[in-house]
Amino acid sequence: TAKAAAAVGGSPLKNEELLETVAFLTEYPTAVCGSFEKEYLKLPKEVLTTTMISHQKYFPVTAPDGRLLPYFLTINNTLARDPSVVRKGNEKVIRARLSDARFFFETDRKIPLARRVEDLKKVVFHTLLGTSYDKVMRFQKLASWIARRVAPAQVDQEAFISRVERAALLAKADLDTQMVGEFAELQGVMGREYALLGGEDPIVARAVYEHYLPTAAGGELPETAEGAVVGIADKMDTICGFFGVGLIPTGATDPYALRRQALGVINIILQKRYALDLGQLIDRSLEILGPLLKRPCEETKGTVLDFFQGRFENQLISQGHAYDVVDAVLATGIRDLVRSREKIRAMEAFKSHPDFQPLAIAFKRVVNITGDFKGGSVSPALFQCAEERDLHDAFLTIRQTVAQQIGSGRYEDALVTLAGLRKPVDAFFETVLVMAEDERIRFNRLSLLLEISTLFHDVADFSKIVTEA
Repeated sequence: TAKAAAAVGGSPLKNEELLETVAFLTEYPTAVCGSFEKEYLKLPKEVLTTTMISHQKYFPVTAPDGRLLPYFLTINNTLARDPSVVRKGNEKVIRARLSDARFFFETDRKIPLARRVEDLKKVVFHTLLGTSYDKVMRFQKLASWIARRVAPAQVDQEAFISRVERAALLAKADLDTQMVGEFAELQGVMGREYALLGGEDPIVARAVYEHYLPTAAGGELPETAEGAVVGIADKMDTICGFFGVGLIPTGATDPYALRRQALGVINIILQKRYALDLGQLIDRSLEILGPLLKRPCEETKGTVLDFFQGRFENQLISQGHAYDVVDAVLATGIRDLVRSREKIRAMEAFKSHPDFQPLAIAFKRVVNITGDFKGGSVSPALFQCAEERDLHDAFLTIRQTVAQQIGSGRYEDALVTLAGLRKPVDAFFETVLVMAEDERIRFNRLSLLLEISTLFHDVADFSKIVTEA
């Protein structure tokens, strides 16, 4: 293919999936280069490449600067006696295809994208979740809610929110176009092109395309904040909607690609470093879905949170993070994905600290002893040993510092500060009988340990850490 493309001054567009498909379709592959009229290059690039790749299994030919050239490469199954016959036959087919695409494009342009939104009332999203119009109205509200929480500090917040709401409104309008009806894989792409042609803000047009991203695991993520926000809203509406009507993925089936959409939400939030409370995001999405829900709201929220935690945990471990550290951090909750990831990184860095293992062992003792104990206020007047007082004093000394370090995201510093409790904790367990016969003394000692456990738990549940002893 490279040799055939070079003959016309270009190179074949790289597409591993097409290359593999063609390789398995042919026994004796030979490349034949054909051409089409330059006027078709006025169509959006994606229209041409989709027509050639998806429908005809042709390799588009590109110039050194990435522009499409009016050529294509078709792979013949055998060595043809007369390649010109093969070339002319394929040129006839591609011209017909491109002629259809041009007709769709020109016809679609006659109706502005914004006017197509109402026609989405005829497009069923799902029988239990209404039409595509209903869905747009839902995730537009959710996108506006998200935008007010993550608006970039350096921009006009109201203008940002306005662009988000406009992009959400137009996001699915291209589903009503003939082009997307013929080439379903161009949804979003055509929305962007028609939005630009209709005079929409270029950022809004780009967000219309980007809200579908990522389209595959590890795929491209939205670059604009507007595209990211609308993408999160659309995906959350889909996930919460299907969970809310009982259509939950199983180990064997996921017909609505909810796992991929959940990973999309996770990766967008991580990339943009959005301080979004996942629980609040789910609450707002379920509130908007309202009467469509077939399951209790709290039950749905719990299963959605568990679903996200499973996806997040699997991704972190697949990226090389230690499973016990991931488990320890996520055991404290995943409401803020960015902070959870930073805690995991801090924990892994802290593993090299000499006090890490002894501290983890001591914390496990604390957790095992306190168990389901609810706790109460600690009374220094009930201390009977110096080791109790020393531990309490050490706790009071670092408590505010640790809270400030955690609040500012300095998790490794917080862990180093917490390591200062190692010696007084060890001394406490060596000397003090926690489960004293006197109920008041026992309650006081358990309350002291619970306060320490809670302080550690703000970073991670150390009882989940695999220790050497």
